[in-house]
Amino acid sequence: MLSVYAYIKRRMNTAIVWTVIRHRGNKRVFAWIYRREEQVCINLKCAPEWIEFWRNAYSGVRPGYHLNKKHWNTVVLDGSVPDKDIKRMIGESYDLTRGSGKER
Repeated sequence: MLSVYAYIKRRMNTAIVWTVIRHRGNKRVFAWIYRREEQVCINLKCAPEWIEFWRNAYSGVRPGYHLNKKHWNTVVLDGSVPDKDIKRMIGESYDLTRGSGKER
């Protein structure tokens, strides 16, 4: 997941409009990266039992923009969420969307 995180960090200061990151095998999306109101955001899938934890822990974690708010969070990349936690959320989103071994 470090490569996804590095990609996001590189793109933060570009003219990014939006990007979708999918699994190669099953084509499921695990990250939407976009700019909204001059802020770079990333939508990440989250286990339902962790949704409220992340939202309560950081002001930069909000209900998923244009997604099922029971399963997705939007992370605003404004410095309010530590890098280690962003990496953890990216990894979790990746794991939750990768599917069964047959699809990989």
